[in-house]
Amino acid sequence: FAEYTSGHSTYSGAASEVFMRFAGTATFQTALTVTMPAGSSTIGPGLVPRDDTWFRFTSFTAAADHAGKSRRYGAIHLRTATCKAAASAKVGGTAWAKALTYFNGTAG
Repeated sequence: FAEYTSGHSTYSGAASEVFMRFAGTATFQTALTVTMPAGSSTIGPGLVPRDDTWFRFTSFTAAADHAGKSRRYGAIHLRTATCKAAASAKVGGTAWAKALTYFNGTAG
């Protein structure tokens, strides 16, 4: 079947753009670390991950890129579909511009 652009990559990239514009920077002041304890998967309870698995993100962009890569690791998409979608930044910028209209009272 045809390979389509990864929704996870696109949505995560757009959200990254919105968060970056809201915060004024893509970089976190303190890295975000997430732990997936050994055996905690709901798909293979008690089996995977074999060891505690740590994810560390230093920016919105890094977190968004990881979301896209997860689709490749799960064999859902090929690399070309998960590369940061060109539309992500544009979608995020458009969403941010619309959000600003609500913040400043000009939404219509």
